[in-house]
Amino acid sequence: MESRTIMGLAVAFVVLLLGTGVIIYQAIEGWSWIDSFYFTGVTITTGHSGLEPTHDTTKIFTVFLGMASVLMFIFIFGNLVAYYLGFLKESRPKRAAKPIKRRKGGK
Repeated sequence: MESRTIMGLAVAFVVLLLGTGVIIYQAIEGWSWIDSFYFTGVTITTGHSGLEPTHDTTKIFTVFLGMASVLMFIFIFGNLVAYYLGFLKESRPKRAAKPIKRRKGGK
């Protein structure tokens, strides 16, 4: 897959996580849009904020949101490494194959 497509998928996944988190926390916890966005962003990046979910549903959702964000960062990091390694491989100078010299006498 092309690197632009992979990075596009990663950005889409981040937006999906943020959007889903904001909607869930706003609807179930009754937090403001800003508080929901803040909590979701902090949960995805560092995992800790001053807010705490009070409903069992959002507590469980927060656990899955955290796991999804870890998988997202693994995906992004893995693809960045693969891109970098591919870039290194492509940027190496190509060596010309040396012709095999045959010895006199058949051996």
